[in-house]
Amino acid sequence: MACPRCNASNQEGASFCQNCGEGLNSYSPVNSQEKNGGRALSFALIVMGWGCLVSIIWLLFQKVAIPVFKLPYESLTKFYTVAGGIFTFVTVTLLIVFAIIVNNNTARIFFIIFALIHAVVFFAYRIPSVR
Repeated sequence: MACPRCNASNQEGASFCQNCGEGLNSYSPVNSQEKNGGRALSFALIVMGWGCLVSIIWLLFQKVAIPVFKLPYESLTKFYTVAGGIFTFVTVTLLIVFAIIVNNNTARIFFIIFALIHAVVFFAYRIPSVR
């Protein structure tokens, strides 16, 4: 086992480095399952973050750009009422489930924040636009 501090070679199972005395037990290698779980969690958080960003952009488009530029609002409203409502409900439900089952507290906080953002956007769509 190589020392992480001085890179000296040590016997397997040694508690301290023979060269510098650095503790070797605190530097256990991360197994591949933990590493892959971390990657999956990072990917899930990135996807959820982009989903929140897209929802916020769509909300701004609906509430600001459509009224200002007099775009065809009715067809977009019908689409969101059906598809957007289902999408938001499923997303918020999954985010809450992920927040409950994940072991990482930082990830749990982000899942809760993303769920709240989606819920706020969902209810903000229901507020009538100023015309």
